[in-house]
Amino acid sequence: MDNKTHLPSIRTQTDLHALWTTLMEPLGFSGTSLWFAPLAPDGHPLGQVTEVADLPSDPPDRLDALVGLITAAYGDAGDLSVAFLLSRPGRSAISADDARWAQGLAEAAHRAALRIWPVHLASNESVVVIPPDAIADAV
Repeated sequence: MDNKTHLPSIRTQTDLHALWTTLMEPLGFSGTSLWFAPLAPDGHPLGQVTEVADLPSDPPDRLDALVGLITAAYGDAGDLSVAFLLSRPGRSAISADDARWAQGLAEAAHRAALRIWPVHLASNESVVVIPPDAIADAV
C-alpha cells in the first residue's frame, strides 16, 4: 500500500469490506499474512495498515503479544478498535485454519478489552468475512 493513500473512515461493515477489497487488489497471494488497521472511536484510521507476513497456517500462541503491541502503540484499548484481515493463497472457502486465526484474534482482543471488527479473509478469489458460525465450528 502506498503511504500516501488516504484511508477512509470506517463506520460500517460495508465500509470495512470496501476498504479491504480496495487494499487487497489485485488478488493473488503466495503466502499467508495478517493485516491490521487501528481505528479511532470515530472510525478514522490511525496511521497505516500494517502487514505481518509469512505466517504459519495455525495461529501462534503469541496473539496476546500482538494485541498488546497494538494497544501500546495506538493508545487506550477502550478508545481503540482494530480491523484484521488474513490473506492467503487459494480459494475463498473458509478453512479450519482461517477460523482458528479469527477465533484466536477475537480471544486475544477480548482478554485485552480491545474492540475488533469482524475478521476478513482475502484469498486468490475474493475478500469475505469469516462468519461467527465458522469460528464456532473451529472450536
